Amino acid sequence: LEAYRAGGLPRDRVALGIGDAYDGVVERRFDVRSAHGDLLDILRDRKKRGCLPRGVMHCFTRSRDLAREYLRLGMYISVAGPVTFSNAHKLLDTVRDVPADRLLIETDSPWVSPEPHRGMRGEPAYIADTFRRIAEIRAGDPEALAEQIWQNAMAAFNLNW
Repeated sequence: LEAYRAGGLPRDRVALGIGDAYDGVVERRFDVRSAHGDLLDILRDRKKRGCLPRGVMHCFTRSRDLAREYLRLGMYISVAGPVTFSNAHKLLDTVRDVPADRLLIETDSPWVSPEPHRGMRGEPAYIADTFRRIAEIRAGDPEALAEQIWQNAMAAFNLNW
């Protein structure tokens, strides 16, 4: 979508890439910086036509209202290191609001490291810092949250471990 918005890719090609390969099993990971309106339009159209892919909103940092739009379309909201940043006020509200059965967590390695590793190369082990912050924000049982996130990942990516 970023290529479409920059004028380098026709919108119909973007829409084809999102839905035409969908077979009911394949998930989509959506990495969207500034094209949320366009993606929502495409996903709503796919839903009307009965070919909406299961999807994960990668490294989501936006408002709870935008998260709710994606949730209405059946998407999972995946949270990474920015949830630990002191200026992540909107994201904190989003993390509190996302239903437990639609929440995922990720590292976004090697890019966006959580505090106290901000500015350093991201490592998968840093996911523990991100998880601790999410558990703190949600103020629930961390063990139950970890189990729910595991179940969500199994469902989102059609895994059976």
